[in-house]
Amino acid sequence: MDSVKYKQMTNDSNVTLSGTFLDENSTSIMDASNFSSNSTGSGHGLQGGLMHFSEVYKNIHGGLAVTICIFGIVANILNIIVLTRKSMRTSTNFILTALAVSDGLTMAAYLPFALQYYCVYGTNPSLERDTLAAAQFLLFYANFSVTVHTVSVWLTVTLAVFRYLYIGWPRHGQVLCSIERAKMAIGLNYFLCPVFCIPNYITLGISNNSGYWGVETKSEPAYQMTIRTFYFWEHAFLLKLIPCFILTIMSILLVKGMKDAEKRRLKLGGHNQTNNVSRMNQNVRGKKTNRTTRMLLVVVILFVITELPQGILNLISGLDSEVFQNVYTPLGDLMDIIALTNSGINFILYCTMSKQFRTTFIELFFKPLQDEARKFTIVATNELTLAGDGSSDV
Repeated sequence: MDSVKYKQMTNDSNVTLSGTFLDENSTSIMDASNFSSNSTGSGHGLQGGLMHFSEVYKNIHGGLAVTICIFGIVANILNIIVLTRKSMRTSTNFILTALAVSDGLTMAAYLPFALQYYCVYGTNPSLERDTLAAAQFLLFYANFSVTVHTVSVWLTVTLAVFRYLYIGWPRHGQVLCSIERAKMAIGLNYFLCPVFCIPNYITLGISNNSGYWGVETKSEPAYQMTIRTFYFWEHAFLLKLIPCFILTIMSILLVKGMKDAEKRRLKLGGHNQTNNVSRMNQNVRGKKTNRTTRMLLVVVILFVITELPQGILNLISGLDSEVFQNVYTPLGDLMDIIALTNSGINFILYCTMSKQFRTTFIELFFKPLQDEARKFTIVATNELTLAGDGSSDV
């Protein structure tokens, strides 16, 4: 994923792939464990504290990431199953389904990465860990994860825009936010995001250094580094800061839109006092719309909280390479785990904040069990009754 810090060897050079991010003096995907061990001793103050944190945290990161990924993959599969039921088919739920797909793919890609570079072989380079096959997977992962996470970023923006249009223009919301337009927006996201990531695809390649296989940024021909620099700034703005800015504005507008919708509902209710049924229906629809909007608002705000600090760090790192080495690099694993958590938490939000989602989920997965339990109870009761009748005859 786009917040991910890839760990790989090749000398002691350090690079974070958050898209892939390089400092001025390095072209290899970083081995953060090497960087941390080489830097901790000389660090002081904030730098030394961050390096120490990185050294301590990396020992638990692998197991924690694997646990979150397994939960997130299952949770996103459940999201897809529930949101695609006939009764759940709305433009909003189509976008949420597409988001569940991209989030699930993000976590599915991170899982083998965490197993290979943290859990099975550890964080230190070795001939057993850094094989050609592992490097080939790392190259795929470097490109695939940043692509699907970029899709998640812009799908979240799409979700916020659709919801604002729906509550901001109630008379035209059904047309502006139709299922057909939602499908078009989803298709556009899945088409354009890989296009945005093309610079990442063409500037990464497999390398070998003394038998250690890894992934590095191509330095030949000369235009490769120009492309990499372009991608750095494209990533910082187009894939981080601009989406976060839009989502922040959309969050404010959604709050305002909910308040305006509530005022309109109360005003209409006052004019329809003679029609209690109509007023009750309006109240029910208004409350349901607000509950859905609040849930989506939480999704958007959590996304901004996750992505905005990374975007700011990306920007500062581009202006000062020391910030990249001393701050961004040691915080890479932490940013990964926060992003992974955000990719897997939506299922919990839907269950706790959406009555329709919760009801549909229970009917899908628990009602069959309840029916089977009821049948078993009836059969057992009948058998006991027959046995009792038989004993009374004797």
